[in-house]
Amino acid sequence: MATAMRFSNDQFTDRRGSARVTDAVGLDVRLQGEERRAGSAQPAVGAPARFAGFAELERTHPEAVAYILSLESQLGLISRQSADAARCQFPTHKVSLSLSGIAFAHDRVLQPGDRIVLDLVLFPAQQPLSLPATVVSVGGTAESGRSIRGGKYAARAAFSRLDETQRAVLDAHIQGLLSQL
Repeated sequence: MATAMRFSNDQFTDRRGSARVTDAVGLDVRLQGEERRAGSAQPAVGAPARFAGFAELERTHPEAVAYILSLESQLGLISRQSADAARCQFPTHKVSLSLSGIAFAHDRVLQPGDRIVLDLVLFPAQQPLSLPATVVSVGGTAESGRSIRGGKYAARAAFSRLDETQRAVLDAHIQGLLSQL
């Protein structure tokens, strides 16, 4: 069913020479540091588990506590991404996607320079990705260049700090779409 929701692609490249495709994805946008909205909230991992002797461990072995907090953070991310993929059964947005960034329409008004997190689900594999980005331009909607009823506003964002795995997943997805042309 998801393949019926694909959009035709003319092979374009962005300013950095990356292949660009039009795709239907699951998308949630939030400012960096902002909690997920109520509709997309997942159980929070929250504060580190406090147990008898935790304060002493923090004082005597701060590197161990830092490691524990890092593991909790990674487990929380994996848990949220798995829950997102299970919850997002169908694409929610039509986007223009490349390895360097994304153009999309959203209900939230963003400003150039805003640091955001894009929680994407790529179809048909329902592959979740949480990608940091910086808004580089805004204005109107993808179709008209102006805001329209429903409060959808267009934004373009450049991905920042993608790790090798995120880059590889995006590249494989984009190349897969291009091979279908």
